[in-house]
Amino acid sequence: MSDWPLNDSQLVTAAILGVMLVVLIVTAFRKASVTRKEFALLREDVQRLSEEVKELQAAEQRRFIKELNASEKRTKSRSRRLNPPPPSAPSSEQTVN
Repeated sequence: MSDWPLNDSQLVTAAILGVMLVVLIVTAFRKASVTRKEFALLREDVQRLSEEVKELQAAEQRRFIKELNASEKRTKSRSRRLNPPPPSAPSSEQTVN
C-alpha cells in the first residue's frame, strides 16, 4: 500500500472529517426546515392575532360610542334640571284685571 498518497492515519482522518461534514450539512438542512416550519407557524399566529385585535378594536369603539352617547344624554338631562327655562312673560291676554 505504499503506492497510496495517504497513509492509514491520514485516510481515517479524512474519512472521519468527511462523515462529520455530511452530518453537519444534513443537520443544518433539518434545522433550516424546522426553522421554516416555526416561521410559518409564527406567521399564522401573527395573522390570527391581527384579526383578533381588529375585532377587539371594533368592539371597543362601539363601547366607547355607547358610553359617549349615554354621557351626553346624562349631561343634557342634568342641564335641564339645573337650568329650568325662564318663566315666560305674561301676554296681554293673561293679564289679570
